[in-house]
Amino acid sequence: MQMTKADFVKRMALLQNFSSQQQTLGLVFEKVLIDGWAIVTFGNSLVEELINSTIREMDIEDKDILSWWLYEDVEKVIYIDEKPIEVQSAEQLYDYLVNGNIAADQTKCPDCGIEIEHSSGCISCHVCGYSSCNN
Repeated sequence: MQMTKADFVKRMALLQNFSSQQQTLGLVFEKVLIDGWAIVTFGNSLVEELINSTIREMDIEDKDILSWWLYEDVEKVIYIDEKPIEVQSAEQLYDYLVNGNIAADQTKCPDCGIEIEHSSGCISCHVCGYSSCNN
């Protein structure tokens, strides 16, 4: 069973917060000259395991995309056939991972081909009930 969007968003927030705390711990240990290597290394291992677990649960092909999204200080845009797909938020990243290269300017439902609506980072079809948020 694939992770829900809400669970994915929570996990990404958890990873961001935990990673930030790990960096802070490392700096504190460095300042007080305590060897906190074991604690920081263990925390980094937990972060890595959460990332790997998410990759397995979501069946993500690109194994580096979560680390890129979490840690790289760059504009969060993925280009598919020179078409930009923004993944600034965890919700947008989830939509990209679940729906592949469905871009924000998509106008047809992937299930029935009818005109779709864009709302709150999701696409939905009022005819067949398709919603990118429910996938």
